[in-house]
Amino acid sequence: MSQLKENENNSLQFSCSLDKATIQSGLDNNGKLSGCFKELALMQLKDPGVAKTKLNFKSEDIPLFMQSYSYVVSPWPIVIDQHVQAKLQEMCATMPGIFNKVLRQVAKQDRAFLLEYLNINELQLDLALQRDIDTRDIVARWDAIFSNGQIKLIEINVGSMIGGLHMACLSDQMLNLLKQYSVSKNWDLVDRNGFDKFFNSVNQSIARLKGRNATGKSAYFLPVKAQQGFDVETVESLKEFLKREYKQQLPEHLQETGDLFFCNAIEKLDFRADKKLYFDDVELDAIILSADGDEQIPRALYSLLEAGVAAGGQYYFPDSISYTLLGIKLLFGLIQEPKIQHLLTDEERLMISKFIPFTTRLCSDFSFYNGKLTPVKQIIEQEKDRLVIKKSVSMQGKDVMIGRAVSQQEWLSFYQQYKDDPDWLLQEMCIPDKYISADPVNGVDTYKMNWGVFSFAGNYSGTMIRGMPQSGSDIVNSAQGAVEFAVLEEQKYKNKITL
Repeated sequence: MSQLKENENNSLQFSCSLDKATIQSGLDNNGKLSGCFKELALMQLKDPGVAKTKLNFKSEDIPLFMQSYSYVVSPWPIVIDQHVQAKLQEMCATMPGIFNKVLRQVAKQDRAFLLEYLNINELQLDLALQRDIDTRDIVARWDAIFSNGQIKLIEINVGSMIGGLHMACLSDQMLNLLKQYSVSKNWDLVDRNGFDKFFNSVNQSIARLKGRNATGKSAYFLPVKAQQGFDVETVESLKEFLKREYKQQLPEHLQETGDLFFCNAIEKLDFRADKKLYFDDVELDAIILSADGDEQIPRALYSLLEAGVAAGGQYYFPDSISYTLLGIKLLFGLIQEPKIQHLLTDEERLMISKFIPFTTRLCSDFSFYNGKLTPVKQIIEQEKDRLVIKKSVSMQGKDVMIGRAVSQQEWLSFYQQYKDDPDWLLQEMCIPDKYISADPVNGVDTYKMNWGVFSFAGNYSGTMIRGMPQSGSDIVNSAQGAVEFAVLEEQKYKNKITL
C-alpha cells in the first residue's frame, strides 16, 4: 500500500486544488472499496495529465452506437474488493425476496390497506398477484449509495428498461489504459459484461418456464420513437451488438438456430390459443422492451403481453407487473410500517435495517424512527437536515426536496403542500461517502456517487456508477451533470480485477 509523500512542511505533494483533509478523507474512502482504488487515486493526484485522460469514443473497440454518447464518462474505473462484492451479493440475494413476501402476505391479510398504501387499483394488484413468481426472474437495478462505508438502497428499478449496461461497451479501452501505467499494468483484469449477465439471466428464466421446449428465439421491442435522432447505420450497429450478445448466452444446443428479432410494431406480435407468443409466425421464448422512457411503449402492447401472461402464456416477459410492482418506491416504506412487522423474521428485519434507510409515506401519521414510534409531523419538524422528501414515481432526480438544502420555512411549506398526497415519501438523507477519482472535464476531484447495482438471476451482476464532483448538486444523476464510471473487481488471492 502506497503512503502519502510529505515534505518538510507536512503538506501533500499533489498537483491539484484539493486540500489535505479532503484528499486524506477521499483516499481513506477509496481504500474501503479496495487497495487498487486507493493506488489509482494516488496516481491521478500526482499527475494532472493523467487525471484528464479521455476515452476515444471514435475508436474501433467501441461500438458505433456508443460513439455519439453524450454524457461524461471517466476512463478510470471504480475498483471494489471481495468484501464489497460480498455486501452487494447479500443485498441482491435477499432483498427481492423480502419485498415479494411482504407484498403477497399483506395482500392476503389487508388488501384494502395495500391498495391504498401503494396507490394502485384492483386490476393492477390482481395482475401482479395472479401467479407466484421466482424472484430469480426479476431483472433489477438497485440505486444505492455508500454512507459511512455502509451500502444503503435508495430505490429499485425493475424490468428490461433499467439502463446502465452500456458501460460494458467501454471496458476494453479502460483495460488497455490501465496497462499503460506501472501501478496497474500487472493487474490481471477480467471483464464482467452486464449485457452477458442480462441475457444469461433471460435464458435461465426461459429454461425454468419452458425447459426443453425453448426455441432459442426472442424478440426485442425497439419502438420507432426510440430510434429517432439516430442514423440507420447506428441503429443497425445496436441491433447487431444485442443479437451477438444474446446468441452467445444461449444454451449450446440452441446457438445455431436461436436468434434475437427486433420488433417496432405491436401488429407483428400475436398471442394464440396455444398460449404461445409469435412474431411474424415465429414462436418466441421471451420479449424484451427497450426505450428511453416508458411513454415510448404503446399501452396496447402492455395489455397484449399482460393478457397473455394471465392466460398462462409460455413466454418470459420481464416487464410484467408481476415483477415491476416490486419496483414501486412506496415498498421501501411498506416494509417498515409498524402494522406489518409481525410478518417479518428477525433476519429479515435485520436485512431491512442494514440496507434500507428510514422511509415512510409523507401522509402517514406515525412511523418507527430511531427505533421509536414517532409522529411523522414531529419527525418533519425536528429532523429537516437528515431527511429528503421525494415522489414515489419520478426519474432523473426530479421531484425531490432535500432538507439540508432549504430553509425550515421552505421545508415545512413543502410538507404542508403534499402531506395528504399518498404518492410522496419521507426518507432518511444518507450522506454519500466522497471518493477521489478523475474525469476529462473536472480532472482529479472528489465525487458523491450513486451506485446502480444490477441484480440478475438473483445474483449481483455488476455496477455502473454516477458520480457528482464536489462543485455539483446533491442530486446525483447523469442528466444533472454527473460523471459515469465503470466498476471493476479485485479477485480473491490475486492482484486482478473484473468489470
